[in-house]
Amino acid sequence: MEKTSRTYYAWVARDKRGTLRLFDKKPVRFKWFGEWSQCLVNLNPDDFPDVTWEDGPQRVELKMKLINE
Repeated sequence: MEKTSRTYYAWVARDKRGTLRLFDKKPVRFKWFGEWSQCLVNLNPDDFPDVTWEDGPQRVELKMKLINE
């Protein structure tokens, strides 16, 4: 079976509390609540230490391939 891999693009952003999240579209900042709009998933808060609430969202590249176990 041929292994297929794909590259996807997404966004990561951190809220005012330090929660790091992944988004499928560039998120909109809700300054009143200190949060971003519609996240896909929370990420490990230790990842991407340079991403801050003040700096805003950063675009990331996701590489995916099937793993046959």
